[in-house]
Amino acid sequence: TALRSQQEVGATLAMCARTLQRWQTVHGPDHPNTYRARYSYARALLAAGRAGESLQHAEAALASIRKSLGEDHAWTDDALQLVADARHAIKASEPQQVATAPAA
Repeated sequence: TALRSQQEVGATLAMCARTLQRWQTVHGPDHPNTYRARYSYARALLAAGRAGESLQHAEAALASIRKSLGEDHAWTDDALQLVADARHAIKASEPQQVATAPAA
């Protein structure tokens, strides 16, 4: 089951990468379809455990969506949540620092 899930995530990631590339070619970088493709790619990256890359794409998608569609659009809410999720995943993967008492 775990292997099948990993294969599905890998296939989804590849499909999202191809879609983003295609929309950038067809529509250009400043088009709502391209923004949504970048958002989908960021979601796939996060699912694949690549939170750092996900955050970069999620932040870029959020900035573009905000500029084009505004704060009140549903895609803005989606992108805001994805940015928060990616940041949370990054923080959760950082080693926990243990407080130590100073030496006497």
